[in-house]
Amino acid sequence: MIVILAQEMNANRRIAKCGGALIDTPERNKQADRSWKPARQGREFPTVALEVGFSETTLKLERDIAWWINGSKGEVRMGITIDIKRGSRSIEIKSWTPAFEPSLHNIYITAGGRQVIDRHIKDPPPPRMSQRILITRGRDGSSPTIKGEPLTIPFHTLLLDEPGEGEGDFVFTTEMLLHDLAEPIWDAIDDAEMIKAKKSNNHHTA
Repeated sequence: MIVILAQEMNANRRIAKCGGALIDTPERNKQADRSWKPARQGREFPTVALEVGFSETTLKLERDIAWWINGSKGEVRMGITIDIKRGSRSIEIKSWTPAFEPSLHNIYITAGGRQVIDRHIKDPPPPRMSQRILITRGRDGSSPTIKGEPLTIPFHTLLLDEPGEGEGDFVFTTEMLLHDLAEPIWDAIDDAEMIKAKKSNNHHTA
């Protein structure tokens, strides 16, 4: 969806789509589900990383996105998690940002938004959740519900530059999140369950 918005702004060539590029660090090797960064800047880390969870727990998913932000020392300016709840079929989308100024690692931001200087800080505080959207599938033919505002990736966060003429933040409307994200996920789950059911029936009738 970032590509679609970038094309509308004629900014597609400014974005390097890293996909699931593997990052090696002394502490860990990690691969995001999707990631993006400014093109032609020679950056190791992306500026925006996406992690999608279906079989793993919410805690594991949020630990992974915290590694991207804190493990990169803030080079990853935003993390996005898409948590697919297997039982309820709801999809929870969260965006995360560093709780410290990336250029000044001993400055962190409290939950109240106050900057605090800690000259002895070694481990950065957990990232802050900045956005939350919950998409719930309707039951028995009813319409799905969406709680939360559109998902926004600031232009400067992704491209480390101010928007020019015709450019602006990447805003994913609730309609885009429903039709381009949630519905394809639900369709894929339905298909997988139908295939599984058919195999089970064939096994029992064989």
